[in-house]
Order: sequence, then C-alpha cells, then structure tokens
Amino acid sequence: MRSYLVNETPQQYDVVLRQQEELFDSLIEAKQVDKASAQTKDEYCILCVHDPIYTIGKRTVEDNFLLNTQSLPAPVYKTNRGGEVTFHGHGQWVGYPIFDLEQHGIGLKYHIERLEEAIMFVLSQYGINSHRSDKGAGIWVGNAKICAIGVRASRYVTMHGFALNVNTDLSFYNAIVPCGIRNASVTSMQDQLGQDIDMLEVSQWIIHAMDRFYP
Repeated sequence: MRSYLVNETPQQYDVVLRQQEELFDSLIEAKQVDKASAQTKDEYCILCVHDPIYTIGKRTVEDNFLLNTQSLPAPVYKTNRGGEVTFHGHGQWVGYPIFDLEQHGIGLKYHIERLEEAIMFVLSQYGINSHRSDKGAGIWVGNAKICAIGVRASRYVTMHGFALNVNTDLSFYNAIVPCGIRNASVTSMQDQLGQDIDMLEVSQWIIHAMDRFYP
C-alpha cells in the first residue's frame, strides 16, 4: 500500500526531513522484522513545498556558491543525499518517495531512471518537451534544468527524491551553480509556458505518474 502525503503550505526543510527519516526507518524496520513475508510493506511519497533554502549533498564544493554564504538570500542545509547544491522554495513541488525497491524489483540506478520517466510524463501533459542529459540525474528542457534529482538508499529503501520547478522564483538560482553544472541554466513550467501553473493539478499528475512507473 502507498500513501501520498501532499501539502502545498510551505514547510521548513528540517521538519519534513525528520518526517522522511521516521518513515524511512519504519520501512527498514518492517522489512527486518518480517523478512520471510511476501506481503508488501507500506510505502510513502511526501509531496511538499519548502520555505526557501539551499540544500547541499555529499559532493558539494564551495566553488558552487557564487556568493558568500552569509550573503545568500536563503539559508543552507547539509543533507545526506547524493548530488550537489540545489534550491528549494515556493512554487516548487519536492517529492520524497520512501519506497522499497525490492518490492519493485529494481536497484538505485533504475529508481533514478523511473523518477526521470515520471517527471517527463508529467511535463508532457503540459506540452513541455523534456529529456535526460549526460550531465547527470535530472530532467532538462533544452540546456535548462527543470527538475533536480538526488536520492539516498539503505537496504533498498529510498529517501530524498526530486524537485520540480513549477512557478519557482528562478532568481534564487543566481547565487549558486545548480547541481554543480556550469554553462547551463534553470527553468520552470511557468517559464516555459508563460503563465502560472495550478500547483495542485501538477501534484495530481505527479501522483498519477508515480503510480504508473511504480505499479
């Protein structure tokens, strides 16, 4: 069984991180306690909007901040996900799938690919032609990144996930090298379509896509 925890009200990053960690730990414990059972374990996907914050992954280097950290327009939070520095803020759906990959018969590489496929499916519903890139995980429109992806897994249980720019204020990205990729830009659904996008409608398409690519 899978539950979607959707909240459009901006949330502090550390509050949602604790929620993630609790669900992550409980799913790992459920697997350990009931190893012999073929019964599927409860999975969760948090869909939320964060108050403005920069998060850094395990590989972040200082050169990818273009301003002194004291001068940044939002605070910085160090995480245990993979990947480089990125921004979370209003008008952006952040998805945190807490999934058991063993139930889906896949490993971490294919999990990232399925997340990418799900986001491309969502964007296609709005007529946005998107693609992967050899620059790293995530989804692009031309030479502009529209969705960042960074995940962590233990015992095939996942946490962290994706950040899809819907109506995001892209000026926050001017202070960083997003995902550590130079000579590239960022975009949003609003930027591509020239109008505000209904956030709740996008969340419903995300849920539909997750169920489609993680049956």
